Amino acid sequence: MLRHLDDVSVRDTARLLGISEGAVKRYVADGIATLNALLGTSSPTGETLPVTLVDRQEVRRDR
Repeated sequence: MLRHLDDVSVRDTARLLGISEGAVKRYVADGIATLNALLGTSSPTGETLPVTLVDRQEVRRDR
């Protein structure tokens, strides 16, 4: 959350959480991979994409 929604750098995220920069990168990569697997999406490597938050009421789920 810190890295992408709050636009906090890897270095600052590591400092805030008291972990190494490598651990931050690994946790971010693992989290993105898990979300992609759950959502059936993919994200290009090396490219930063904007994140847009929407109101829960606006989200429509097809079942």
